[in-house]
Amino acid sequence: MKEIYLPTRIIKWIFAAAVVVLLSISVILYLSFSNLFASYNLLNQSNSITLKLEQVISYLKDAENSQRGFLLTNDSMYLEPSRDSQKKVWQLMYELENMISEPHQEKNLSNLRRLTLQRFQRLDSTAVFYAQNHEPARKQMALLQSNVTMDKIRLLVSKMQTEQMNAFMESDKERKKYSQFTPALAIALIITALIIISAAFYQLSRQLSISNNFQKQLSQSNIDLEEKKNELEQSNEELESFNYIASHDLKEPVRKIKTFSSMIMDVDYHKLSEKSKHNFQRLVFAADRLQLLLNDLMAYTRVSAAKEDFSEVDLKSVLQELRESMKESIEENNAVIEAPNLPTIRAIPFQITQLFENLISNSLKYRKDWESPYITIQCSIVDGEEKPEQITGSQEHYHKIVYNDNGIGFSQEYAEKVFELFSRLHSQSNYPGTGIGLTICKKIVQNHKGYIKVQSEKDKGTRFEIYLPV
Repeated sequence: MKEIYLPTRIIKWIFAAAVVVLLSISVILYLSFSNLFASYNLLNQSNSITLKLEQVISYLKDAENSQRGFLLTNDSMYLEPSRDSQKKVWQLMYELENMISEPHQEKNLSNLRRLTLQRFQRLDSTAVFYAQNHEPARKQMALLQSNVTMDKIRLLVSKMQTEQMNAFMESDKERKKYSQFTPALAIALIITALIIISAAFYQLSRQLSISNNFQKQLSQSNIDLEEKKNELEQSNEELESFNYIASHDLKEPVRKIKTFSSMIMDVDYHKLSEKSKHNFQRLVFAADRLQLLLNDLMAYTRVSAAKEDFSEVDLKSVLQELRESMKESIEENNAVIEAPNLPTIRAIPFQITQLFENLISNSLKYRKDWESPYITIQCSIVDGEEKPEQITGSQEHYHKIVYNDNGIGFSQEYAEKVFELFSRLHSQSNYPGTGIGLTICKKIVQNHKGYIKVQSEKDKGTRFEIYLPV
């Protein structure tokens, strides 16, 4: 699954990178257009300032021409255009004051305002002077003083226009310098975006191919699973058939052998020779073992093919029933069983009873000769993170059942072998049995989607840990 999810993560990073690049292109284009508009606005502003300064000169000339007309004709009618020009000049001054923001230009504008005011004052004073004084020399002097002020105004306006144009050229030069790199950078980013998108397309195509292959594998797995299911159902049917055969066809001859053996034992046993008696005893022993083996096989096939439903099972009640049914064996071995606080779990009742019965029987069988059996059963709930790695389920919580005894134990190297079918660690003569008991325990736990493991040490007892989903 990791192989499938990794390209998906790569594709997400690729698309994220593409988005970043496209956003970068958008920002660069936005800044470029902003600079273009700023340059355009600055040019318009510079042209507007230059034009208004030209208009100031023009209106001052109009005022001067009006004054000359008055001086030549001594007709006050010529003074009206001069007053109108003054109003327009001051309006232009107000507009220029709002448009100019550079400190040095503001200073120039202040000087222009001062000189303009002087110019208008001289025009007005010259008109009055001409009306009251008729000496040509003094009139000429007044006109010369007025012209000097006008020359200063022309020079200052020319200076302001030059500085305004220089400021625009300098600012426009910086913007052009930045704009030179903008197209190249935008093209580079676009190419990068195309490369990234192409890589994303390649990854998507590859991912789609992997997904298609995975889908084919999944379909094939489903087909194989269906075949396994059919095989399992067939095996279950065969197990049920075997169980029926073992219950009837095989057990019946064994019962007859034991019946006739019992009759011979009661009537004709004393007539047999010593050798025949020995052979007859071996026959009886073999019949008993065969019957025990059939019983265990029936128990194993029953749990293997079990279809019982799950229900609430009180482990206290289960243990109490086992104490009663196994009372004779428990008392005979002076066994002590301690099991405080056993919970109610959801399980298959018959199988849980069989599980504890096999464990207790196992502890009683493999007891120490010099010590009475001591069994403890503890149960707790653990998180799914604490489960053994062999459990593949995603259950959040598990019942952890810990079963301890003080029996003869065994070497830990046989921890897996004890759960194998017909597996035995001791001789038949010392510890009779079929070797199926713990195999049945493991099968029962597997039927509950759980796990069982064992820890043991020779002469120090055995510990079983059972994990069952809550």
